[in-house]
Amino acid sequence: MVNQKANLFVKRLSDELDFDKLPTLDASLDDLGWDSLAIITTIALFDELFEITLDVEKLKNCKTLKDVLQLSESYIKIIYFYKYLHINNI
Repeated sequence: MVNQKANLFVKRLSDELDFDKLPTLDASLDDLGWDSLAIITTIALFDELFEITLDVEKLKNCKTLKDVLQLSESYIKIIYFYKYLHINNI
C-alpha cells in the first residue's frame, strides 16, 4: 500500500509541478527545479495521500525524491509504533 501511494505521490507531484516527464526516485531535487512551490505541493500531497504533516526542515534536507518518500516511511513507522504502544497500554 505504501508503494502504491509512493507511485501516486510521484505521479501527482509531476502533474502538479509540470515536470516534462515522470521523474525517477533517484532524480535530484535540484535538477527538478525544486523550489518553495515544490515544497508546499509536497507537504499538501503528503497530507492528502499519507495523512502525514511533514517537517519543513526535514524536507529541506532531502536531495532526491527517494529521500522525500523515505520521510513518509519514517513517519509511518513512528505512527504505527505509537499506536501499538497505545493499544497495548505501554
